[in-house]
Amino acid sequence: MQIFRINSDIADCLKKIAYRNKYDLLANSLSKEIFQKLILNQEFSFDIQTENNITIKIRAGKDTDREKTANEPYDNFTIKSNSTLVDNTTEIFIYFRFKYFFSKKDYESFIYILYEIIRHEIEHAYQFSIGKQPDESYKTLYDKLFQGFPQNIEDFSQHVNTISQYLTSNEEIDAYAKSIVYIAKKRKVPFDQIIKQIFNRAFFNNKIEIAQLANTNQNIIEEIETTRQKLITHINKLYPSMTVKTTFL
Repeated sequence: MQIFRINSDIADCLKKIAYRNKYDLLANSLSKEIFQKLILNQEFSFDIQTENNITIKIRAGKDTDREKTANEPYDNFTIKSNSTLVDNTTEIFIYFRFKYFFSKKDYESFIYILYEIIRHEIEHAYQFSIGKQPDESYKTLYDKLFQGFPQNIEDFSQHVNTISQYLTSNEEIDAYAKSIVYIAKKRKVPFDQIIKQIFNRAFFNNKIEIAQLANTNQNIIEEIETTRQKLITHINKLYPSMTVKTTFL
């Protein structure tokens, strides 16, 4: 049984991918190829190699047997990604989990996020190519992200601190700031709304009850707000001519 409806919505979505520079152009072609393999060909495991010493490893699963619950985010899919340098080749691993049949809005959301995930990871590939490789402190920080979600307020406070350091680290802040700008522009929403979506996923695992718990702790509130302000400041630094607080991106 196919997980996707194959119709004209797919062709419409493919036309909406945009690019700004040579790194975005590569993201443009890769995201189109991945989209077509996943959606049109129903391929859930494949690798793509580029001429830029980049290997994209795609793995996907599906879960169509359960109903969506009220507390789940809108998107009918989840995406996890990371990039590593292996023998002078950047390996980008992307894992997709599809939950339900897609509507046109799902296709549009998916293609924008897919493109931006690819562009974000290529940003890291560019960092590798100019010798800006993650140091040991960053690697330790990255490992902490996968230790499981905290079960009490003390551990959750440390979790928030780890996420804050990760998002604003030298290795990540450029890529995240550019992601926020791109997604806000494509969705025609204020950039702060995209930051909120990123924070809901990163800090709270998209669970309302966890966000409500966080709002009872002043230290956590201040840490998250500090992180938000650092991202805003960095966006202003990268895009000094943009009036980000009063206009759409």
